[in-house]
Amino acid sequence: MRLKPSYSEKKHDYHAHTKFSDGALTVEESVLKRIPHIDVIGISDHYRFLMSEGDKLDQYCNTITAFRETLGERSGDLKLGIEIFWVDIPYAIKHLTQYPFDFIIIENFEFFVDQIEVFRVIDMLQEALKRKENKVEIILAHPDYKVWFGHLDRAADTSIDKVLTYLRDNEIAIELNANTGYFFREKDVIGALTNAEDYIVQALKRNDSLLSVGTDSHGYEAALFRDYHLVYEYFMLC
Repeated sequence: MRLKPSYSEKKHDYHAHTKFSDGALTVEESVLKRIPHIDVIGISDHYRFLMSEGDKLDQYCNTITAFRETLGERSGDLKLGIEIFWVDIPYAIKHLTQYPFDFIIIENFEFFVDQIEVFRVIDMLQEALKRKENKVEIILAHPDYKVWFGHLDRAADTSIDKVLTYLRDNEIAIELNANTGYFFREKDVIGALTNAEDYIVQALKRNDSLLSVGTDSHGYEAALFRDYHLVYEYFMLC
């Protein structure tokens, strides 16, 4: 397992929401609360929220870009992103390529329900992003092992390796989410992993998977940042 090369060795959290979607803080509040704890931070509000009350993408992108300029020597540490359901991508290609996003977080991908269709959509997105001048990172949000792998016969199924190989070969990162209850057992961040979770950890290692770490913060929760550092240190040192 390894960090994506573009993340270097800096601690990064690309997954956070503000009042532009379902977060409790403004962009400024979110950044100023997080930047003392983490080297590189991103804002990734929900595409559906931004479109549901009229098109707020201009305001969203301009707000983050303008605030970035106030950070002085740390201006490069604030990244502009967006979180989108994979089923919305075909209809959002124009927006995803029009705006200067540094990264795109994809959620609710059901690889083992409709694997071929998910691959097709991600391939479509990557092909469209090739036309952009800047490199846009793609991250798969908070893998929930119950959704991803809970139904698999782990002794015989090879689907997990097929998926992880596809993601690695396409330089797509898998997010390790510090928000307890997703990847880890509730309230047990790096304690004894469940059998299913340990199986995924071994698969990530076996496939040399690219990783990202995110808080999925919707406000400022001190415990969440404590868990973030535990998750980061545990997996990045594996």
